[in-house]
Amino acid sequence: MIMNFNYVKRIIPYFKPYWFKLLLVFLLSIASILLSLVPVDILRRLIDVAIPAKDLNLVIKMILVVFVVHLLILLVNYIQDILSTKLNLDITRKIQHDFFEKLILDSSKKSGDFDQGQLMEKSINEIEEVVDSTFDLIISPILEVISIIITIIYMLTISSSLTILSLFFIPLFIIMT
Repeated sequence: MIMNFNYVKRIIPYFKPYWFKLLLVFLLSIASILLSLVPVDILRRLIDVAIPAKDLNLVIKMILVVFVVHLLILLVNYIQDILSTKLNLDITRKIQHDFFEKLILDSSKKSGDFDQGQLMEKSINEIEEVVDSTFDLIISPILEVISIIITIIYMLTISSSLTILSLFFIPLFIIMT
């Protein structure tokens, strides 16, 4: 745990200059989560209201709205992926720059076991792996927790008793998984 904390402490300063892009990624993720709840609500109303009333116009409108919302979700996710990739590349580039600057300034030549090409290749691959794992280990879990919280809040607004009942089954699903 201490090693993970030290890792996070060392990598966070690389994210600071890109806080706005990171904030946009989080906001787009939240928008995607909220948009994904819209078709669920529309389909619920479709089943509860439009179909029993046999209102074909309302059914068609609801299906079109679901289709448009799914297109919006795709667009938001696409923009989020572009920003995430750009953020990942910017941070990778900054870490590589700092690493090579330190390597050039290091007069002790600790890298005697590798030739320059091997050292460059190894360091580039390792730095990319560090940034990718940072996204996987820090940013993705935060987005997943936000998604779970939003979904549970939405479920509570629809039916608190069913939500509480469904939450009792979570330990069973975790054990089965």
